[in-house]
This record gives sequence, structure tokens and C-alpha cells, in this order.
Amino acid sequence: MSDSMDTLRSRDRRPWPWRLGAGLVRLGCVAVIGAMCGEMPARAAAAEPPGRTEGKWLVDLGREYSQSAQATGTDNDTEMTLAFMQAASRVEPTLAEAWLWQHGLLLALGRESDAVEAIGKYVERQPEDWLAQSRWITLKTDSLQTLEERLAFWRSRLEATNLPSEVASDLHYRIAEYHYNRRETDAAAKSLDAALTAFPPNLAARQLRVALAGGEPTLSQRMELALAMVRLNPTQPVLLWDVATLLDGEDMDAEAQRWYTHALAAFKRSDPAGSPPAAFLLDMAASQLDAGQTDAADRLARQVLAAD
Repeated sequence: MSDSMDTLRSRDRRPWPWRLGAGLVRLGCVAVIGAMCGEMPARAAAAEPPGRTEGKWLVDLGREYSQSAQATGTDNDTEMTLAFMQAASRVEPTLAEAWLWQHGLLLALGRESDAVEAIGKYVERQPEDWLAQSRWITLKTDSLQTLEERLAFWRSRLEATNLPSEVASDLHYRIAEYHYNRRETDAAAKSLDAALTAFPPNLAARQLRVALAGGEPTLSQRMELALAMVRLNPTQPVLLWDVATLLDGEDMDAEAQRWYTHALAAFKRSDPAGSPPAAFLLDMAASQLDAGQTDAADRLARQVLAAD
């Protein structure tokens, strides 16, 4: 038992609330965009009225061709599928699905400016699809050369009717970041308030508000961000672990143990046949030791040492 206790006492247990930080946000964003590209055609198709119009018939022909044995994934096959989708949008310009297909196909062909225009057409016809709107805003923003052009574009989008709350929040956040980088703190704070009013879970806006306040983030601010990340992905064990280490760093042993227990259960759900990371088990064991749970701490420490 002395070896395991020495391992725990020598461990650096400074709180680590930013274990993933912006990297997780970016990873979450990549995952959302990847899911969107696969799901949007299905959502657009589900929105079509009963019956098959001429445009829908052409879209179906293009889809069937792309999945047929004769299509081998070459640029010629992509061009052929694109021709079906362009024909569909000519005979039925209001058909959102045809424009969405064109967006993906044009990107595959390296025609980025045409792809941006195509998804813009889709968004005009399917404004409630906030994932597509967010993607279009990102692509359109990247295509603009100056910050002033980007700012004008964001503000013009905020004037659109029926703007999803997630999209409005993102636009306000982009404007806030623009003002923040120019040290225009009052304007940045106003835009951040608008972003969080439109969509309170906007994590990027919450992080920027902490940065705007300056100095070292308080425990309350760090906890607010950590809990916001948990709300965005409550099944992610690493996020639960972050909350536990925050509480542990403030000597809130009982509260920390509850979050360590939630995190342990989440690790087991995500990989029933595997074992939680050794770093997590050592953090949890050290917290148990601080809470006077010596036997439990020793069992966890021995589990880690045996695995090594």
C-alpha cells in the first residue's frame, strides 16, 4: 500500500480545467460539419412535398447514378452527377436538395466559389437549416478579402428574416470578436450579450466574455465554461473529468467525488471493455485520499500500477 500512496502523494494535481479547451471546440466543429454533409441531403429530401416533381426525378437520377456500378468515383462521374443536379435546379429552381448536392459536388471538383454560391442558394430555400447556414457563413466569410467586407456581410445577415437562433448567435459572436481584436471593448461586450441572448449555449461567446474581462479567470467563470461544455456534450467523460478537477483544486472533495463518479461511469459506457485513462484514475484516487477514503484510493492506485 505504501507504493500506491507514494504515487498519489507525488502526483502533480493542480486543477486542469482547460484539458481540451479550444482543441475540443474545433474538434466538435469538425464533427458537426462532417455529420452535416452526410445528413443535409436527407433533411432536404424529407422536406419535399408528397409526389415526385420533374426536378426531384432528376435529383433521384443523379443520386442513383452516383451509387451505380458504372460510377467509379472519377471526376467524370462527379461531373455527370453534377449535370443531373444542375438540370434539376434549372427546371425547378426552388428545389433545395438540388442546390445542396451541387455544393458538395462542386467542392469535390475544386470549384470553391461556385460551391459557396450553391450552398447560398440552398440556404435561401431552406433557411431553417442552421447547420447549412453556419457552413455557408463560414465559407462566405473566408472568401471575403478584408475585415470590413466580412463585418458588412455579418451585419447584413443579421437583417435576414427567420434567422435561426444558433446562426444569429454566431454572427453576433463574429462581430464581437472583430471589436475585441480592435480593443473596442464596449462594442464587443454589447455583441457578446446579443450572442448569448440569442443562444445561451454558445461556448465561444462565453470564452470570449471571460477573455474580455481580463486577468485570470475566476473559479466561477471557469466553472461556467466547464459546465457549458458538459451541457453541449453530457456523455463526454473528459468534460466531466474537467469539472471534477476544478472542484478538486478548490478542496471541494465531496462535490469532486460526485463528478469523478459520473466521469468514471461515462468512461465505462463509452468503452465497456476498456479501462479509463490512468491519469483519470490517479486523479480520482488522489481526491479520495484527500477525502479520507484511504481504502478506495489504494484500490484505484493499485489498479493503475497493475496495468503498468
